[in-house]
Amino acid sequence: MDKNELTNVVSNGIKINIIGKINSLPRKIKSSLKTAIKLTQKNKKIIVNLAINYGSKDEIITATKKLKKI
Repeated sequence: MDKNELTNVVSNGIKINIIGKINSLPRKIKSSLKTAIKLTQKNKKIIVNLAINYGSKDEIITATKKLKKI
């Protein structure tokens, strides 16, 4: 997302959420996503949930591992 697009998203009250694992994405993309999340975190007009590098099987495995630690 370039600066003009991000400015437009912020000014229109859009909040961006990401589900999935972004850590395995290229550094530049990961940085852009983190910036977009941070700059839009207080917006409430429209909420956009993006599933990136997301798999329900992986989510179940991760949740199970977390429960094992408890």
